[in-house]
Amino acid sequence: MPKMTAETEWRLKEREVLAIRRDISKACKIIRDGLLRYKAKKLKSRSLKQAHELLAFGELADYGSKQEIQDAYGWNIISRSEMERLLDLWDVKEEKVKADGKYEDRVTLMLERAMRNCAEPFQDTIDEFEELKRLAG
Repeated sequence: MPKMTAETEWRLKEREVLAIRRDISKACKIIRDGLLRYKAKKLKSRSLKQAHELLAFGELADYGSKQEIQDAYGWNIISRSEMERLLDLWDVKEEKVKADGKYEDRVTLMLERAMRNCAEPFQDTIDEFEELKRLAG
């Protein structure tokens, strides 16, 4: 069997790294697509709940802050249980405003991590080739 030349080894390594990079790109694209589909599905399934929540938030229209809800209780305008319900509703409303249409749960965190770490098992091969390329000039 003939001995490989340095140029042949270089080209084989270069092809391998290019193939790895293409595969990483494909894998990340598939994960990203899955992540987007998952988020869209979750946000759509939450839209009915969101509509109900918006109706419920209408009860807060008379109050500009949590303090005003507590004051209404202090003035015996609402009961203690009503105050607690409205304060809980206020917290839900604030979280909703903070989320601003974003959706995140354990599944999305896992998918995002998988996407960030797609290259990890192959990083040594890529780094070795980049170092050879740098040394070759």
